[in-house]
Amino acid sequence: MDPVIDAQLREAVKALREARPRDAIAVLDPLSAEVAGSVTDELVVRQLLASAQVAAGDLDAARRHGERALELARLTGDDEAITYAHTFLRRLSADGAWFGDDAEEDTRDAIERAFDEAAQALTRGDGEAAAKALEPVLIAAASSGDFMAEASASGMTAQAMMMLGRLDEARMQAERALEIAEISGDENARAHFAELLEHVDSQTNADAAMAAARVAARTRAALGVAGQAIELGDPGAALQVLWPVLHDACETGATGAEASLRGLIAQALLAENKRPEAIDQANKAAALADALGDAEAGEAFRQIAELALGFIPPTGEA
Repeated sequence: MDPVIDAQLREAVKALREARPRDAIAVLDPLSAEVAGSVTDELVVRQLLASAQVAAGDLDAARRHGERALELARLTGDDEAITYAHTFLRRLSADGAWFGDDAEEDTRDAIERAFDEAAQALTRGDGEAAAKALEPVLIAAASSGDFMAEASASGMTAQAMMMLGRLDEARMQAERALEIAEISGDENARAHFAELLEHVDSQTNADAAMAAARVAARTRAALGVAGQAIELGDPGAALQVLWPVLHDACETGATGAEASLRGLIAQALLAENKRPEAIDQANKAAALADALGDAEAGEAFRQIAELALGFIPPTGEA
């Protein structure tokens, strides 16, 4: 690799490790054009850009770079790179619907596409685009009696209306979603929609809730991508994605997201044999989980700390 290009890549990696994804993107974007004549060099740049965009919260851009990386990986014939790209794109998919898996088979694909489009719009703060994507789902679900799809669409539409400052409409949609969840007996969905309803009393609360929701969506994507990196033996790449999202989770008070991020950061640090740092992050994650009343997560995070302390041998060791 050209020494100049190598130096720029190192600069971008350093920015990612220091939770400065936009600085990394500023280096990598022009570099992607410079290396366009080299399949292997462009593949490296696109992989880094995809991760940087996840960290920066632009999942649409991350997907575009991931798709280009897949094209390049196919050109190289590198099975590992192809698998990595496929897995990256799959784990990047937005998770927006509570009940989407229960839609009728003949409409499931269309509904899931609409939910995915709306979730991406909500993640980037585009309430108008989210509402537009969800409108046909609301109409179809109400007319067909598909209450589960209607609940998901109503809940997401409530978020879109909150972003647009239309709190009366947001309240109506949230109340409908909660009503369906209570009838269905799904306690997790009921709690989610009840919490959503609590945030429509003022625009200040609505804005804060939406900021936390966007961080939560970024967290889901970041956890998937970083988890893949750890599985492939690259914990450093995982940390590059996780640190910036953790910073924003702390800033917005997204406690659940913060706990999950710290837990995976602890695993990545442990994989790098940075035991004191891993223990610190795992203990912080456990404390957050305890505060949220999630005993199972708290125990899982404490096990990471114990593993770092040497109390539990890693799998496959005596």
